[in-house]
Amino acid sequence: MPLWIGLALGALSLFNGLGALNVLAALPTLRELPLGLPLVVLLGVPMAWCAIFAGLSLGWLLKRRRVVRLFAPLMAAYALSRLGVAFLAQSDYDQGRLGAQIALTALWIGAAWWYARRIEGRLARQTDSRAAEG
Repeated sequence: MPLWIGLALGALSLFNGLGALNVLAALPTLRELPLGLPLVVLLGVPMAWCAIFAGLSLGWLLKRRRVVRLFAPLMAAYALSRLGVAFLAQSDYDQGRLGAQIALTALWIGAAWWYARRIEGRLARQTDSRAAEG
């Protein structure tokens, strides 16, 4: 299990935590704006992803096998949630780049599933070779 994946998951946790802090700092201003999303969603979603990615990163760094199984589904859910926010944002800027966001989301999900399957296969071969030796 590569170390860089665990560190990247930790960086995603930090990114989402900082996003939640930005929403919290801008809360007085955001209350006055006509937003397409409720403030609970704007604050709660990054906080939830921060906690999820922190746990995933810790599990990855501790080399827990269950984390490999959760990696691809959680990365796919994260990518789809980011795409969903772009759909709901209703801003001209976001609507002009939805095609690119859909393509990048598909690539992100495909890469996450491919890599997770590759790692699972490698771990299964290691387990089989250890069982054959013992």
